[in-house]
Amino acid sequence: MTSQWSCGGLNPGPSACKADALPLSYNPMDALIQRMDVQRNRNEYFKMIEMQARVCGAVAQW
Repeated sequence: MTSQWSCGGLNPGPSACKADALPLSYNPMDALIQRMDVQRNRNEYFKMIEMQARVCGAVAQW
């Protein structure tokens, strides 16, 4: 008599069902939003430096 296990092996491979698939850990839209935030922060930083230079009487040439 052959016994069959109810559980799979150690590496059963991908499931045939897409519903139990793991979500993507990398969302392209999140990366785009993050790059936009970095660019906006960089622009705000340079504007702040330029304003400080004007207050101090220095000429900022970017």
